[in-house]
Amino acid sequence: YTLSSNIPEITPFLIFITVQTPLPLSTVLILCIDLGTDMVPAISMAWENKEADIMRRPARDSDVDRLVTKKLISFAYLQIGVIQATAGFFTWVVVLNDYGYPPEILPGLGAFDNWGKQTLWCRVTGGRMRDTTGATYGGSQDNFAAIQAGFTLWDAGLNGFVDTCTFP
Repeated sequence: YTLSSNIPEITPFLIFITVQTPLPLSTVLILCIDLGTDMVPAISMAWENKEADIMRRPARDSDVDRLVTKKLISFAYLQIGVIQATAGFFTWVVVLNDYGYPPEILPGLGAFDNWGKQTLWCRVTGGRMRDTTGATYGGSQDNFAAIQAGFTLWDAGLNGFVDTCTFP
């Protein structure tokens, strides 16, 4: 587990550097995940009962018996690690898509702190336009005229809803 979790944790940073997508996991979040998931096994090993004959057993032959083998490294990093990283990225992309960020707009959003600063055009029905002080636009029902007058925030109120949203 400890070996295989390294690949899914480093992959978001590599993708962030190469493709400039937003970071799915921040360094603090990775630290929290590591501390949270590694504490339980560490505590269970600390409270494990001792083996009665551990000192009577012969030492392992270091030329023959390896603790870390090529098969273990291949399985942990290349198989399990890649499967975990792929599953994590797939889930991340699906969730972002569900929240209105399609996969085709993700490359480049991580560069220059662009995340959350891209334009989103939404067609709304009902509701009312407000300015930054909370004042309601009193003119026509034309949202474009309200935006030109400085009322750039939309309040759904009781009867408003978002029809569709697209990235320009």
